[in-house]
Amino acid sequence: MNKSQIIMGIDPGYDRVGVAIIKSENGKDELLFSTCVITDKKKKDYERVGVVCDELDQIIKQYNINCAGIETLFVFKNQKTVMSVSEARGAIKYLLHKNKLSCPLSLASFLSSSSHLIPQILERSSLLIPVSIDGTI
Repeated sequence: MNKSQIIMGIDPGYDRVGVAIIKSENGKDELLFSTCVITDKKKKDYERVGVVCDELDQIIKQYNINCAGIETLFVFKNQKTVMSVSEARGAIKYLLHKNKLSCPLSLASFLSSSSHLIPQILERSSLLIPVSIDGTI
């Protein structure tokens, strides 16, 4: 039986959100897409979280995601932004729920199971110029 999954890994934030999408089929993983969603620092927190969720929603629909992993916040260096990032993470988790996506994976387990793809993810992400939904860079 040919079992295929499209898996989305998310490193949450409200300023920058890392996203990678992997197709896993018959024990082989292929990087389909990776990006960094960047929000406008001049916008209010709730507007920035809205931009992140709108962009992730478009990506979920475009790639027909069927499983997702989101990073857990363990230690946070910047105490001023920890609450905003936590709020963004909650909004992203709700978005995954709304799209009927299970979230059984932490980003760490997502990456460790696909560790051979990390160089591709980093290379692609560094070459991308993130563009927001309204077309601004």
